[in-house]
Amino acid sequence: MLAPVAQQQGKKLAKNLLNLIQNRSMEDFEYKNKGVMATIGRKKAVVDLPHYKFQGGFAWLVWMFIHIFSLVGFRNKAVAFLDWLSNYFSYDRPLGLIIRPYYRTKTETKSEQ
Repeated sequence: MLAPVAQQQGKKLAKNLLNLIQNRSMEDFEYKNKGVMATIGRKKAVVDLPHYKFQGGFAWLVWMFIHIFSLVGFRNKAVAFLDWLSNYFSYDRPLGLIIRPYYRTKTETKSEQ
């Protein structure tokens, strides 16, 4: 959620540094909210834009399109799309918690825990 703010601040900072070098007045930063999107499950997402709000399968497709579109280069877009397509049909869950079982030793006491 901080990336859009940081991107807009970076552009304004660059503009203000040029203004400072050229002895011009600096401009105030004003955040322009372009909206928020999040996936919440398989084929489910929420989209909250300034004038539109929707959820479900269509929101999931919009989320996927926007993220693929924002990648740089055709190869990156194609690889990401094919990876997502493969994960979708194989039900692969590449991200998850890796938890190893914990076994208490006989010498361990309650004060050591």
